[in-house]
Amino acid sequence: MVNSMKRRYVLKALGLSCIGFGISPNLYAKSIRGYFAGKNYAPRDNDLKDYLHKIQNFNEPHKDDILLAPDLVATFKSTLSRLKRLQKLVGHGNYNILNFKHGLALAKNYPDVGK
Repeated sequence: MVNSMKRRYVLKALGLSCIGFGISPNLYAKSIRGYFAGKNYAPRDNDLKDYLHKIQNFNEPHKDDILLAPDLVATFKSTLSRLKRLQKLVGHGNYNILNFKHGLALAKNYPDVGK
């Protein structure tokens, strides 16, 4: 009986919060803005325009792109293929919540992934 009451309470709270956000998104936006204002962060218009420009022109080089040195390309490809094998081993959903230490332990124990 207690679990069902808790479940009902949670469902009611979730439903009311969804309704509240739908009715009053401006209030929610003001609370978020207030949070970021305290952190000395205010998104600038130019930052947003740059970000949207990068998304629309993803194949073009940008001034703040990070380039890989030619001698590290082989290492990068090897690391990427190892991470893909690890993801295939544990599954996509579990890979998203896998921490680095546990991933290393799994990779060490499964020769298909590699140390």
